[in-house]
Amino acid sequence: MTVDERSGSATLSPDAVDFCMSLLGIDVLPVVLGTMSTHDDSSALARARLEQRAAFERAGLLDGDDLAPKLVDLFSVLARPTRELAMRLYTPTDVLRLCLVTDASQRHVLAMRGPESIVLQDASVTDSPQTVAAPVLAALGRQAAAQFDRVNAPTQTLVDALEAGRETGDYESALRRAGATEDDAAALGAALGSMSTYAEIVAIAHGDAKTTQAPGAVVVYNTAKGRVVASPSLAADGALWSTFTPGTDHRIVQAVASLLSTLAW
Repeated sequence: MTVDERSGSATLSPDAVDFCMSLLGIDVLPVVLGTMSTHDDSSALARARLEQRAAFERAGLLDGDDLAPKLVDLFSVLARPTRELAMRLYTPTDVLRLCLVTDASQRHVLAMRGPESIVLQDASVTDSPQTVAAPVLAALGRQAAAQFDRVNAPTQTLVDALEAGRETGDYESALRRAGATEDDAAALGAALGSMSTYAEIVAIAHGDAKTTQAPGAVVVYNTAKGRVVASPSLAADGALWSTFTPGTDHRIVQAVASLLSTLAW
């Protein structure tokens, strides 16, 4: 484990996070981060927490039952968010989990979970959508955008069409049935048929014992033909629609900003 006071960050194992939660009386963290405890029974969990206590003491991060102040700060924000932007990045072998949270005092923390560790760090966020979307763009990495115009259709129509497809030709046919032009269906179908990873991004508001998730999710597809972003919107009749566009950084920022606007971030 490492804690860097200067950068305001900590890198912890799932067992270390579980130990901090138990010490601070925290029952849950944002759902996107998943379950921390990997132990099947209470005795194994108790042993793991004793091992973590010893490790924290050796690292100078624990004095009695008092955690290092930076860890207390990070967990206090993460455990009591008022707003949350959450992303799951699906790869062939794993899922990268990320959330950016803000609390009632307008403090911000970024949390990222990989296969072996969880990174927590202070985040600098302003009213600019670019600063909110910056962690998402960093996690996605750089990739050129796919080349097509746009495809817009009721979300359920697109979901049904895409779930029925398995190859490029299937996607093209499904997209045409959903209303895409021949050119857009061919270009987007080729992209979706060569998808390597994809990310789902949601926005959540917490408060008064109530959790509200923004309608729909932004989905980013990384493909051999370039990046594609699908963003949700609500029609006047309340139906959810999705718009597929080339996945430029600008389009992703716009999609995230639109998602957050429904929750008054």
